[in-house]
Amino acid sequence: MQATMDEENAEAEVDFERLDQLQQDDAIWELPDIAEALQKNLQTVHSWRTKSLKYIRNASFVPVLADVLPEPDLTYTRTPLWRAGTIRTWAMRTGRMLPDGTPVRSKPPGRPRKG
Repeated sequence: MQATMDEENAEAEVDFERLDQLQQDDAIWELPDIAEALQKNLQTVHSWRTKSLKYIRNASFVPVLADVLPEPDLTYTRTPLWRAGTIRTWAMRTGRMLPDGTPVRSKPPGRPRKG
């Protein structure tokens, strides 16, 4: 049975109001908050931060890559801090979060799943 065009469009629709709320969120996050929001191990998030520091030192900018955190929005007593909206926008652009704010739990292709 074929789905109607309206049914297909309903599945693909994005709640742009919710998306805007997620991306404009000014809550302040540290690395543990990022790990929790993306349902990742804290060590994984630390490795993303380490990679971003290498870009900052060597190229003075951070590219938008899935395994490189964006530059912090601010630093307080040497602790990097990000707006929740900054991380959510980065996570959506890199495929780590769906537009509704749900984290993507898939592993990159080619890596075996632990089971």
